Amino acid sequence: MDLTNWKNQRVLVAGLGVHGGGLAVAKWLLRQGARLTVTDLKPPSQLQPSLDRLESWRRRYKLKPVNYVLGRHRIGDFTKADLIIQNPGMPSDVVYLERARRQGVPILNEAALFFALVKMPIIAVTGSKGKSTTTALLGHIFRQFYPQTIVAGNIRETAMFDVVDKILAWQKQGKSVPIILELSSWHLEGLPTVKRSPQVAVITNILPDHLNRYKSFSAYRKAKEIITAYQGDDDWLVINKKDKNLVALSRRVRSQVLFFQDKQVPSTWQIKLPGKHNLSNVAAALQVAKIYSLPRGKVRQAVESFSGLPCRLEFVGEFSGVKFYNDSCATAPVAAVAALRVFKRKVILLAGGSDKKLPVADLARMIKAKAKFCFLFAGDGSERLKKELQRQRFPSRRLQDGFEDIISMLRAVKKVAKPGDVVLLSPGFASFSTFANEFDRADKFVRAARKFNKL
Repeated sequence: MDLTNWKNQRVLVAGLGVHGGGLAVAKWLLRQGARLTVTDLKPPSQLQPSLDRLESWRRRYKLKPVNYVLGRHRIGDFTKADLIIQNPGMPSDVVYLERARRQGVPILNEAALFFALVKMPIIAVTGSKGKSTTTALLGHIFRQFYPQTIVAGNIRETAMFDVVDKILAWQKQGKSVPIILELSSWHLEGLPTVKRSPQVAVITNILPDHLNRYKSFSAYRKAKEIITAYQGDDDWLVINKKDKNLVALSRRVRSQVLFFQDKQVPSTWQIKLPGKHNLSNVAAALQVAKIYSLPRGKVRQAVESFSGLPCRLEFVGEFSGVKFYNDSCATAPVAAVAALRVFKRKVILLAGGSDKKLPVADLARMIKAKAKFCFLFAGDGSERLKKELQRQRFPSRRLQDGFEDIISMLRAVKKVAKPGDVVLLSPGFASFSTFANEFDRADKFVRAARKFNKL
């Protein structure tokens, strides 16, 4: 398909979703003149915010009507399309996509389409933990030298197709600016269709995650490793020296390799990011800065002025003498373990949610050691964690579970919290049993925490 001429092309967006990536692609395709069909298994009620934004966009620019097929999929929409944009909610092996492949319909995801259109060098960050912080820190550093630096991808603020027109305009003028992307394993799965890799690839770590989506850790690891698949001799791979999987990967790649580890960050630097795990993220960013020969002194100033991202050990405030921390983006047990390690005193932990089939024993042991009380959201992940806490003999009087919303949970917290206590939201699980996503969970937690005095 000719990606330079979209007029009247029949494009199917398979999965609009609520995260913003599918919406950004759909809006962009409409502006290009495509005949757009949007299909999603979710009913309109669950997609309403995305639907409202797409329709507002369409009316604003007086664009063609969108054909919506919601709450179901139809085989014909897939087999008769000129192009399918597959979004994360749709597994690659579903019958609809299989039939489309047999008909020769091209299938791209958001990242593949972006890489097909954008020819500028790209710095991309992936990993099980730390990729958002590392991506944002790199953006903060690079903007000290290149104010027009683009930061986008699997982060909350900016989807790739929110900024692609700006990039393509610069590209047409022969201009080049740094582009820094956060890529999930899902994004990376699309890159083989366009046979492109970023010129600088950063992998923070590869730890068990998303085993509700992948058949094994090996399958998940291979998805992460796709980031290097089309790199050449002049490209760079920046990886964690303490991760044995990444050390093994370094022996198989064509690109030049730089290792990072936390001890590379000078102890004299005043790092605002809490926790030893964030030193690894800083070290990764320093290695990328080294590739670009950015002056060390100014890089240090940027690192020391970076205070982190929302939802990642973010201090919300102190209310009724109780300090609240938002770590809603801890969606795997290992991330919640890292958060608990940061605090020297015992905390009141808010955790649990939807199961991703990950080991929970380490988290249960850490909860026993570092939590004075533990409150669990409703969800199958919480049920598994509760059983493990019982095996670890965590006192039942310090555990409450089954909460369907933040307000009721914080009301229960208020009954046991005392001035000087710390309340930490670090779930260790996905949010889908109770919230739209981890950002929805974070927003509701922050709003409720600020009303703690009145609950």
